[in-house]
Amino acid sequence: MFRCQAAQGRTTVVVAHRLSTIRHVDMIYVMKNGEVVETGTHDELIANKAHYYDMVSVQEPQELAGREEKARITGKESKLSETEDEEELAPMEDEKQPEVPRVSFWRVMAMKSKEWKWMVAGTICSVVIGFSMPLFIVIFGDLFGSMSDPDPNKLMEKVKGVSIVCLFIGVVMGTSNLIEAMSFGVAGAYLTERLRSQMFGHLLKQHIAYFDERANSTGALCAKLSAEAAYVQGATGQRIGICLQGVGSIGLALCLAMMFEYRVGLVALAFLPLVVFVVYQQSKAINQESFGNAKCLEESTKIAIEAVSNVRTVVCLGREAMFVREYVRALAPALRVATRAAHCRGLVAGLSRSIFNFVNAAALTYGGHLIVAEGVAYEDILVTTQSLQMASGQAQNAFTFAPEFQKGINAASRIVALLNTKPLICDPDIPIVTPFKSKGEASLKDVEFRYPSRPGVRVLRGLDLQVDKGKTIALVGRSGCGKSTVMQLMQRYYDPDAGLVQCLDGLPLPKLRVSEARAGFGLVSQEPVLFDYSIAENIAYGANDGPPTHQQIVDAAQQANIHNFIVSLPQGYETNIGSKGMQLSGGQKQRVAIARALIRQPKILLLDEATSALDTESEKVVQEALDAAKAGRTCVTIAHRLSTIRDADLICVVNAGRVAEAGTHQQLLDFKGLYYDLHTNAT
Repeated sequence: MFRCQAAQGRTTVVVAHRLSTIRHVDMIYVMKNGEVVETGTHDELIANKAHYYDMVSVQEPQELAGREEKARITGKESKLSETEDEEELAPMEDEKQPEVPRVSFWRVMAMKSKEWKWMVAGTICSVVIGFSMPLFIVIFGDLFGSMSDPDPNKLMEKVKGVSIVCLFIGVVMGTSNLIEAMSFGVAGAYLTERLRSQMFGHLLKQHIAYFDERANSTGALCAKLSAEAAYVQGATGQRIGICLQGVGSIGLALCLAMMFEYRVGLVALAFLPLVVFVVYQQSKAINQESFGNAKCLEESTKIAIEAVSNVRTVVCLGREAMFVREYVRALAPALRVATRAAHCRGLVAGLSRSIFNFVNAAALTYGGHLIVAEGVAYEDILVTTQSLQMASGQAQNAFTFAPEFQKGINAASRIVALLNTKPLICDPDIPIVTPFKSKGEASLKDVEFRYPSRPGVRVLRGLDLQVDKGKTIALVGRSGCGKSTVMQLMQRYYDPDAGLVQCLDGLPLPKLRVSEARAGFGLVSQEPVLFDYSIAENIAYGANDGPPTHQQIVDAAQQANIHNFIVSLPQGYETNIGSKGMQLSGGQKQRVAIARALIRQPKILLLDEATSALDTESEKVVQEALDAAKAGRTCVTIAHRLSTIRDADLICVVNAGRVAEAGTHQQLLDFKGLYYDLHTNAT
C-alpha cells in the first residue's frame, strides 16, 4: 500500500516504474517526451484506456486461465516468515590494522633494480660532486702556503696551476650535476610508473572479500595508488644524490683531516655520537608523522570520494557542512601528530644545523693551539678545518632532505605490505581440467555461506540448486534472502563456508582456473556499470579471446537490440558515453550491457534484476533483447517483477537461505505457498 506511515500528513511526490505501488495515490501524472499527457487517479486512467492503461497492461497482464496440470512441487515451507526473511545485521567492528613491517634502505633501492645503470651513474656523479668542495680546499690550502714564498714568479706559477685545476673541477662538477639530475630523475619516473602499475594490477587480482573490508575502501586504495609511489620516488630520486653528496663530502673531509693533521680529525670524530643521536631522533619523529598522515589521508579521501560521487544526495539533504566537518575530523589526528612531530623536528633541525658549527669551532680552536704550541704548518690546519667546514654545508643539505627520505622508506614499507597480500580466490596449483570450457550446467549442493565482512549473519543455510543446460531458472524471494549471493558463488567471487559449487560433470570451481570458470558466464545486473569510453570499447571489454573485430561488436549490438540506436548517433560506435554511461538512458545502458555480455558467447547468462529499474517502455525493449539473448542458452535470472519470469522453466523461491519452493509459475500458484503470497502482494 502506498499510504504508508512515512507519507501520512505530508505532501508526497513519487516517481515510480512499478505501477502497482501508486494505485492509491491522489493524482497520477503520465509524462511522455517531456510533457504531461494524462492526469487522474488509477481507476480514472484505467477507464480512459490510453497511455497509462497501456503501461499497466504490459506490467500486469491478466492471468491465463485453464491450466489444470498438476505438477511436482518441491515444498519445504509454506508460509512467509517475516522474522526469518529479515537479516539480523551484525554491528560492524572497527578493524585493527596489522602492523606494517619496516623495510630496509636496501630493500627500497632494490625496487629500482631495473634502473641500475641510471642509479650507478647518478651515484658516481653525486659522490664526485661531494668530493669537489674538500678538493677545492686542498688546492687553495696549497696556494695559501705558497703565499709565504718571497719569489713572485713561483707564486704566479702556482696561481696559474690552481686556476687550471679550478676550471677542470668546474667542468667536472657541471657535467656531474647534469648526469646526476638526469639519472635520478629518469630512474624515479620509471619507478613511480612501475610501482603504480604493480599496485593497481595487484589490487585487481584480489578476491572480492578484500574490497569488502573497511580498510580497503575506494578512498583508501585511491590514496595509496596516488601517494605512496610518489613518496618512494621522493626518497629514491634526486634527494639520494644530495644525501650522497653530503656523505662524500664528510667522508673525504675526515680523510683529509686525518692525512694533514690527524689530531684535528680525531676532535671532529668525537662529535660523531651526537650526530648519530640527532639522525636517530629525526628519523623517529618523521616515522610517526608519516604513518599517521598515511592513515588519515586514506580516511579523509574515502569521505571526499563518497561525498563527491553522491553530491546530488548531499545537496538534496543539505549536508554539505556535515561532510566538511567529517572531512576535517578525519584529518585532525594527522594534525595532532604533525604538531607533536614539528616540535621534535624543530629541535632536531636546530641541532643538526648547529652541530657542524660546534665541530668547526672545536677544530679551529684546537688547530690554532697546535700552530702556536707545536709549530704545525698553518696550511695543514687550514686544509683540515676548512674542508670540514665546507663538508658541513653539504651535510646540512642532506639533513634538510632526511624527512622526505624517511617518508619514502615508510611508503615503501606500505607498498611492500600491499604487494605481499595474497588473494584467497586463486588458481589451483594443478587444475583438474585445462583448458576448461563451460557446457552451461552448474549446481550448488548443501551450501552454507556468510560474508567475511558480516560473519555473524548466515546468508545461505544448506541451499541446493541444480541449473540444467538450456533451461531458464528464476530465483525469487524477499530482499536479503540470498538470491544475489547464489550468483556470486557461481562466479566464484566467494567460496562457500560449507558445501560445493560445481560445474558440468561435478567439477568443483576451486579446482578450475578462475578466468576459465568465469569465462562461461555473462552478467547483466540491475545497474549496469559502463566506463568512460566509446560504446564499441564498452562492448569489447566483454570479449574472452582478445580484442574482438568490429563486426563481432556489431553482431553483439544487433542481438541486444541496440545497433539501430548506435548507428543513428553522429559518431556511431565511437560515441563516448561519459562517466558511468551518463550520456545514455537506463534502457540504452542496459542494452549495451547485454551486448557486452553476449560478445563473451556465454554458456550461462546471469540476469540480476535486469529490468527492475526501467520504465515500462524501456523494460519492454530490454525484455525483448533479453528474450533473444536467452535463446539457446542456460539462464539464471533474479526478479522481483514476477511478470518477467512467468515463462521460466523452473522458478525457485529462496527463503531463509534455502530453496523453499520450486516449480513453474502455474504450479507454484496452485500450491498457494510462498510464491502465491509474493504474487498476491505484487498484484
